[in-house]
Amino acid sequence: MIRELMSWLTVRCPRHLRAMGYAREIVATEARHERLADLWAPHLSRCRAVVGQAVEQCRDRHRAIVLGAGLVADTPVDLLADLFGEVALVDVVHLGAARDAAKRHANVHLIAHDVTESLRDIHALKLEAAAPAAFLDDSQIDLVVSANIASQLPLLPMHHLERHGVSERDSEALGQRLITAHFHWLSQFDAQVALITDIERIIRNRDNATIGTVTALLDAEVPALDEDWLWEIEPIGEVDHGHRVTNRVGATANLKKSAHA
Repeated sequence: MIRELMSWLTVRCPRHLRAMGYAREIVATEARHERLADLWAPHLSRCRAVVGQAVEQCRDRHRAIVLGAGLVADTPVDLLADLFGEVALVDVVHLGAARDAAKRHANVHLIAHDVTESLRDIHALKLEAAAPAAFLDDSQIDLVVSANIASQLPLLPMHHLERHGVSERDSEALGQRLITAHFHWLSQFDAQVALITDIERIIRNRDNATIGTVTALLDAEVPALDEDWLWEIEPIGEVDHGHRVTNRVGATANLKKSAHA
């Protein structure tokens, strides 16, 4: 707990994003990853394999960009660094794992960027979802990775808005627009695009009986995906002592090909 507090106090994060909880969330996610490493390992291995498939299908390997890089546990950064001229890890906050990767490889760079391009407006309580356009004009990008971020994009914005009096209905509508805008952004890249995203969350009780299923994407339209698997994300005791949560994850190593299949 003390380690988490120190990380939260020292992590580099713009003031408006810290106020929305981004520093706290990335530190908490890092702690959960360490605590649940064995349980999460199969999911993270599948994610890295999908990115590996995408790498194999790349015609050129000038630049790879990882959107919402997070802890980079779901992305084979060392592989990307070995095979691409440059690797950009993009997120609003970068913790130790991403910084260590940048130290290990001279061609791995950290880019601080809000992938929704909407958070400053949302912090000001504007219900606006931008159309992200960053990096689209970079002709050197041959691989784009979006792994385990689409379903996360609306969570802190929705919490911030509802905490300041916005209705749940309006905040969820904005959240859906953020997800839709992300998928549209990915579709615009003239590059290989690997997409991995939660699709739904399955809630089970202590007897492992399913008691509910909820959308992970706020009913946004999901691009065509090639495979799916289950991620045991929250065991009994992680949130409470009566329930566990399993995410259904979908993925494709080639978003454009899947879209036209």
